[in-house]
Amino acid sequence: VSRGGGRPKALLVNPPVYDFALYDLFLKPYGLLRAGMHLHNNGWDTAVVDALDYEDPASAAVIGRPRRKEDGTGKMFRAPASPPAGLESCGRRYSRYGILPESLERRIAAAGGGEGGREFRPPDVILVGTGMTYWYPGAVEAVRLCRKVFPGVPVLAGGIYASLMPDHCSRATGADAVIAGDGGRGLAKNLPCFGLPAPEGPFPAAPLPLPGV
Repeated sequence: VSRGGGRPKALLVNPPVYDFALYDLFLKPYGLLRAGMHLHNNGWDTAVVDALDYEDPASAAVIGRPRRKEDGTGKMFRAPASPPAGLESCGRRYSRYGILPESLERRIAAAGGGEGGREFRPPDVILVGTGMTYWYPGAVEAVRLCRKVFPGVPVLAGGIYASLMPDHCSRATGADAVIAGDGGRGLAKNLPCFGLPAPEGPFPAAPLPLPGV
């Protein structure tokens, strides 16, 4: 049961990517969506915000639509970004890949609208996925925006970066908890710390369907 009564609700956020290059070869947040399916199977309401959505209308109006192929691969939205310290003169263009920050913030806020037209209901927990270790600036941005929109809601970070560099992930993102390794065990261990029910059963292989993909 959520803190406000009724079914608990989780918001899943796939962050933007900061890198010198990024091309979508069926790039999907598989681990994050498996965690979402695990919660869904245990009676949670779930909402997904994908910062790498290449069909975002607001971003397309400003940046232009990225070129995509019929097989589902292609380019992402891209905007210039300041390169990491020490790499300013490497001769490569550093970019932020993903929907515009203001569009990402609006989507996070809209995720409190509930399902089926129900009244506004903030999530009980926010799960932020992480990819490559050097993509961590995107996770930092995602956690910051989630805290801005939903102050007081616990934010948990998990994924590759969180598993390989948990201490760095904790310091850099400021997440309330970092799930390193097995997502099922991590959720079962951490959710009760915030007064939320621990999901039971095996961690599913099938992911939660990602809207719009």
